[in-house]
Amino acid sequence: MLVTKLKETSSFSAGANAVNGMVVCTQPRRISAITLARRVNEELGCPDEPGGQHSLVGYQVRLDRAVSSSTRLLYCTAGVLLRKLQVEPEQHTVTHIVLDEVHERSVQSDFLLLLLRLLRRRRPDLHLLLMSATADCTKFSSYLGHCPVVSVPGRTHPVQSFYLEDVVEACGYTLNSGSSYGVEAAIEEADSLEKIEATQSECQVVPETSEGLDKSQYSARTLNTLNSMNQEKVNPQLIVKLLQHIESTPALCSLNGAVLVFLPGMTDIQELHNLLKQTPVFRNPKRYLIVGLHSALSSREHDAAFAIPLHGVRKIVLSTNIAETGITIPDVVFVVDTGRVKQKCYNEGQQLSVLAETFVSKASAAQRQGRAGRVRPGICYRLYTRAK
Repeated sequence: MLVTKLKETSSFSAGANAVNGMVVCTQPRRISAITLARRVNEELGCPDEPGGQHSLVGYQVRLDRAVSSSTRLLYCTAGVLLRKLQVEPEQHTVTHIVLDEVHERSVQSDFLLLLLRLLRRRRPDLHLLLMSATADCTKFSSYLGHCPVVSVPGRTHPVQSFYLEDVVEACGYTLNSGSSYGVEAAIEEADSLEKIEATQSECQVVPETSEGLDKSQYSARTLNTLNSMNQEKVNPQLIVKLLQHIESTPALCSLNGAVLVFLPGMTDIQELHNLLKQTPVFRNPKRYLIVGLHSALSSREHDAAFAIPLHGVRKIVLSTNIAETGITIPDVVFVVDTGRVKQKCYNEGQQLSVLAETFVSKASAAQRQGRAGRVRPGICYRLYTRAK
């Protein structure tokens, strides 16, 4: 946690003398702001929902607002705070601003940091706190005038990790000839000689990885499957096979809790959701609850991902990277990480920004693994090899 203290921090009270005092905490995503507001509101013991007259906590995101005259702690997105600074640059009613998950940088977050850096010169009584579990604190500290850095040790439960070679070996998965998830299909899909050469170069990583494995630990079937598999593409068939393996293995099936599957986009969520609904073992609604978690979904649909189902019902959450940080699904015991994410990048050929699918960073992979160890020991299945 990185702390910028512009003046000696004074105690904050929610009483009558604190009418003009408010703490604003920004989150990178709408769902994080809403779920955190509800969690803090519950732990404070407020009788009302966030934004109620008897609640100290509120939230404000795009198209959704729960704020009252009693609100003293406001959770919002970076865009909402930018809008507030535009309307009232001084923000006289705010005493503390907390920027959470500051490592998830964007145009809005970077511009917000610039504005707050300028604002502190005019508001010496304003306290600014930056929080992150993976950011380079020295750079942020230097940018904000060499402010103090406070490290808070985290507490997580142990998480056992397995990689693609382990999953293929345990599930007995084989890649059919001509499969769209194989290396040959990836080469055939290229529409130019340059793309073919690039695809061939990228796909050579997998055979090299399989050759580097300890062949005494993996069968010939597993090694052949790894050699022919295209790791650049999410394989929903493999995910279904893995989920079937979890349900058919007594030691795993006995672990009560949800499964959190990380996917790159909404299309992948819909494809896997349909495939699971077509699989006989997952059709029973009294045994399995399959829900999606995506920024395009409504708050009511998001609530289903956090609700703990009835005893004996396994919840399977299909999510993008919005579940990496800022939110906690309390009953998660299994994490399936495809290792893929969609990120904005600049295409020089088209001279525009595009949303491209790529591999996650090591920091994001660690964050995803940690989702299984938030409240209990868990298991993480990474659908990419150790070499990746």
